Amino acid sequence: MREAATRVGALLIFDEVMTARLSPNGLAKARGVVSDLTTLGKYVGGGMSFGAFGGRADILDMFDPRRPDALPHAGTFNNNVLVAYNGLAFAPVPGTRNNDYNLINATTSSVAYGPHTLTAPAQLVLATQPRLRAP
Repeated sequence: MREAATRVGALLIFDEVMTARLSPNGLAKARGVVSDLTTLGKYVGGGMSFGAFGGRADILDMFDPRRPDALPHAGTFNNNVLVAYNGLAFAPVPGTRNNDYNLINATTSSVAYGPHTLTAPAQLVLATQPRLRAP
């Protein structure tokens, strides 16, 4: 994908809303792909409603409000101090349990898929998100 995007002059954008939690720098990085922009969601906000994007400095500079020709960036979750503090509180910290991605993924999977063990004997089917696996 990276080669194709570069060849045609397109931005490579990774939506890591569902996959950022799978490794320290998201699934794209774990797979060895460098995107131009990356979108992030609740994981970065400690589980609270949150949206963010990041990427190459030359692209992000276009959104700098100090520039007279800045691109506008309005959003529902902009400037939400409560979510920002919550995200910092739950952020992975190197050398701590919060940085154990195996633990994070195992806990997430047990919460998301654990109910299936309760409903399977009754042949009930639950609709949940598809299983995401760490690299």
